[in-house]
Amino acid sequence: MTDSLLRMLARAHAEQRIDRRTYIVERRRLIDEAVAGIVSQPPEVLASAPAAEIPSHLGDTVHLTRPLTDFDIE
Repeated sequence: MTDSLLRMLARAHAEQRIDRRTYIVERRRLIDEAVAGIVSQPPEVLASAPAAEIPSHLGDTVHLTRPLTDFDIE
């Protein structure tokens, strides 16, 4: 479980959802708990991260209109 928490934490830092200092403090806590044999809880900074939004128009076809050019006619 700690591996996936570390990955999620690293991903949040890479996506700039958390600052460097928070990343370092939380990473150290997770590693210390893993070494001590304690089951780690997800960092609070990850719990408050917004979920990725899925566009509601996925699968719809969008038609863009533009005037015909000589290239289109050939």
